[in-house]
Amino acid sequence: MYYLLKECGYQPWLDTVDMLPGQNRREEISRAIKASQILMACLSQQSVAKQGYVQREYRMALNAYADRLPSSSHIIPVRLDDCTIPELGQEEYGINLRDIQSVDLFTSEGFERLLKALVYFSKNSHVRAAPVPTSASITEQLGGEKTIEMKRISGEHHIDIGGNVSASPILAGDYNRVTIINNKNYGLTSPSIPQTNLPYFHVPKLSRSSFFIEREKDITTIVNKLIDESQKAHAKDSSVSSLLGLWGPPGYGKSTLAKMVCYQASIREEFTGGVFFVEVSEALDGDQEFKKLCEKLSSSYETNIQLGTLLKQWNNQPSLIVLDNVKTKDKLDSLLEIGESDLTQWLITTQNKEIFVTHQSYEIIEIHPLTKIEVMAALREPFRDDINFNNEKLKRLADLLYRWPLLLGVALERLQGLKQDSKNPEFIIGEVINDIKEGWIKFDHENRIGKSLQKTFDYLSPDERKHFQDLLIFSSDLDIPFSVISHITELPLQSVKNLCSKLYKLALIKSISREHQVVQTSSFIRKYLLNDDDIKQQLIHVNKKFVEHYENIYELDSPENLPESIPAEELKFLKRVYKRHWIREKRSH
Repeated sequence: MYYLLKECGYQPWLDTVDMLPGQNRREEISRAIKASQILMACLSQQSVAKQGYVQREYRMALNAYADRLPSSSHIIPVRLDDCTIPELGQEEYGINLRDIQSVDLFTSEGFERLLKALVYFSKNSHVRAAPVPTSASITEQLGGEKTIEMKRISGEHHIDIGGNVSASPILAGDYNRVTIINNKNYGLTSPSIPQTNLPYFHVPKLSRSSFFIEREKDITTIVNKLIDESQKAHAKDSSVSSLLGLWGPPGYGKSTLAKMVCYQASIREEFTGGVFFVEVSEALDGDQEFKKLCEKLSSSYETNIQLGTLLKQWNNQPSLIVLDNVKTKDKLDSLLEIGESDLTQWLITTQNKEIFVTHQSYEIIEIHPLTKIEVMAALREPFRDDINFNNEKLKRLADLLYRWPLLLGVALERLQGLKQDSKNPEFIIGEVINDIKEGWIKFDHENRIGKSLQKTFDYLSPDERKHFQDLLIFSSDLDIPFSVISHITELPLQSVKNLCSKLYKLALIKSISREHQVVQTSSFIRKYLLNDDDIKQQLIHVNKKFVEHYENIYELDSPENLPESIPAEELKFLKRVYKRHWIREKRSH
């Protein structure tokens, strides 16, 4: 908690960190309590059971609290476990610790609630606000994001504010770290292929100037899976699965994640036959792909490496081959046929789930969007040394990026470029916001976003793409029934099912439920495409078709009179959206 609060720009005091050897403990704690504006009484089952100086520290805090103006000081009981708040009071002023609302730091929303309290007190009292809210403090500004980076506090840094709770360190579970990759072995400080003999290592470097979201949980999951399956293969376990797919929408960082996996030390140790990253090209067949790989290895090692040499090595030692951006089933099959080996593990990045349909043994890991906290923390990195910083503009920029890694990457490059010409963070962020509002072409002048989406749209026929765009009239939080899609696309129900299945396998829609026959659109793809004027015009006509279908079939003269004869799932959907679309249609005349 101490270090998280420091990251948020506050100035906490912790005896084990801020006291010097030889100082009088009682005097220093008393001085710190009197100087503090917010007092946190950290409580655990062990600390509340102790007598003596622990209880005395609590009472010192209550006395300091009671002696001040109500608006100039606050005390917050912080429960570190499911303990009972002790009966500690200040009789003269009728104050009792149990009467003050506590926060449970051991729950998932605990630190978020604590930050909200600190921000509230700073806005509504004489308490000074934290000068620089940074990456860990943004929960409050995001309006309720429930996950936050919390680093495990080691045995040397137990919390001891308002009581000795050294037996109750704060532990945290699931988190993703935001990191500038400048001190890890991701190919930034060493050659992509070490100048040694076997094992071969051929993995592209990550850009030295880029920011990356280091998805520690995802990396750990992938690494563990690859190593487990490799060891099964070595033991000739019949349950081995040699194919692992990373699947997700365009621009979600699948390739970067795969490279990060390759650079993990445990991967290099396990796959003694080599680690190879193949950037798949649709212009080459499987044999040509591996010949190209051999040419790159030969150039790096200043020797002539033949495909047969590699295949022999893969048969004798565990090897990892990454196939990046595989688009078709035929392409995957041709690559697997060439490099097939009992000891080879394959890591495959793709936007198309269909490529695995003929394979019996495979596993797919779905890559998810960033959290709002990760986006804000990454955007904060270029300005981490700026003392005077307005976080509100950064929040506005984050809201425009839809938690989409590709958009975030483009924004970070623009921020870095502008920062070379200006030292004013607000001006720099404002320029990027204005670029986005003026149009995506100005914001992304290299059209990386459009090119990335186009690669996915290439899988669709013109009619399929049009029908996909038809769905964008509905927001991404809605379960859209197949029957409604049939009405607006004029497709038979079975064709709708086939279309939605294809869209889902291409990661163009968020989810599909065949049981309930509904889909949800992807929020970031929808919001991005709605910036296109042609699509906006298309959706005006789609909305008209949607409204008029029910007016004509059920002779509606008002959006309030939806008949109960409409199928249940469809009626449930219409009750949520029809009135809004009806009003939009009438206003368009």
